[in-house]
Amino acid sequence: MCFDCCRLNNIAIARHDMGFYRLMLQNIRNSETALSHEVDPVIHKLSEIDLKLVLETIWQISSAISGRQDLYDLKFVRWDKNRPWSPWNCILLTRQEATVHLRLLNRKIYSEALTTRIEMNHQRARDIFAERLSKPQSAPTICKSRPSGTAIIETPCSI
Repeated sequence: MCFDCCRLNNIAIARHDMGFYRLMLQNIRNSETALSHEVDPVIHKLSEIDLKLVLETIWQISSAISGRQDLYDLKFVRWDKNRPWSPWNCILLTRQEATVHLRLLNRKIYSEALTTRIEMNHQRARDIFAERLSKPQSAPTICKSRPSGTAIIETPCSI
């Protein structure tokens, strides 16, 4: 779907406010920049739609530890603090849990069941994003849904 069709769809049919995801993605990028001088390029390839996918599909909008689902209290942090943030190296926690997690010296404090579930989520993220992130940005397309003679060349609205 071209940009114009996506915009029209968003206005007329189903409005999706991506402001929350944009802010969450910006917070992740800012914290990654503060943590290290070398930021994994994956974080800059992700869009708000991608982050929404990670949050809703992989983590089911709930803290990995407590299961809390207060969207405004949840935060993504690195699972392995020594590797850059990515969809396959993150954990969704409440802000309080995130503070404790980042202070831990050893992840062995977590149960084997929790660790296995987190690793399964990371594998799902690898499977979903491996193909999506390896593709170059989509080339412009011509919208075929517009009346003939009024085609607009736009880039697609999602990856």
